[in-house]
Amino acid sequence: MEYLLMCLRRFEDGVRGFFEQDTEVKKQFYTRDNYSSPFVYNSNFDRYSAPVTNWRDTFRCNMTPTPKTEDLPEVCREILVEYSNPVMKLGKLLFELLSEALGLKLSHLNDIDCNKGLVVIGHYYPACPQPGLTIGTSKHADNSFITVLLQDNIGGLQVLQHNMWIDVPPVPGALVVNIGDFLQAISG
Repeated sequence: MEYLLMCLRRFEDGVRGFFEQDTEVKKQFYTRDNYSSPFVYNSNFDRYSAPVTNWRDTFRCNMTPTPKTEDLPEVCREILVEYSNPVMKLGKLLFELLSEALGLKLSHLNDIDCNKGLVVIGHYYPACPQPGLTIGTSKHADNSFITVLLQDNIGGLQVLQHNMWIDVPPVPGALVVNIGDFLQAISG
């Protein structure tokens, strides 16, 4: 357990380290094409198409199959790979628990490859010069089977329950697991 908590802290530090490094270093990963390479960095993804801007920087890293080391930013490459291993194990366990909860064979969701992909996404919310014109992240659903979310100590996560937005306060060392659209679709 101690190792996992240390890994979570190191992952947070790695994400922050990527976003807080010099712009010249980050820009080699910048693109608006999310699928052009294993590691993609972009900013304010809907700046020109939404009435209110999602004011955030984001990286997206496909960890399956494991990318080449040189395709990952030096500041966080080691922890991206290290963090991916326990997250994949956790995903397998979560799919077993979800299979059981759905009344299926324990291995069902893993057998149909729900656990085969891993995309690591890091968000960073820099100070905004006009905060009244932006939001951190707009209302959305996750287009995945599950999302395992590590919150920082700042918070801001909300869930929609009975047409009301409810704050999800961060708990140090805890992960939030969201059911994504794909799992909802196959489970009815």
